[in-house]
Amino acid sequence: FYSQIIDCLQDYSIFTTDKDLRINSWSTGSEKIFGFAKDEVLGKHCEIIFTEEDRKNGVPQMKIITALKEGRVTDNRLHVCKDGSMFYAYGLIFPLTDKDGELLGFVKILRDLTERKKS
Repeated sequence: FYSQIIDCLQDYSIFTTDKDLRINSWSTGSEKIFGFAKDEVLGKHCEIIFTEEDRKNGVPQMKIITALKEGRVTDNRLHVCKDGSMFYAYGLIFPLTDKDGELLGFVKILRDLTERKKS
């Protein structure tokens, strides 16, 4: 049921990672926005969608630390597609926990803001 809803959200990228930040789910919207098919990203580190500069500066790790401390983190930043092109997006990251509060991984929800930023 939930996967059907998520796959209908074509304008949003929604994916999850494990505790080690390896992608373990990838929505149809993620495929559309980033250009990566699900089988190309499953098991890969989520850094693949961040710019080289952000990776060098440890931005993905800083976002995770903030999400753990505050329960969520949002930002507006550039992200990278499979073909190397970049786009400006609003993103939200929050931890996924089990019923006992044990960390399972993270959720990233992202919306492409490129057209909105141009106007």
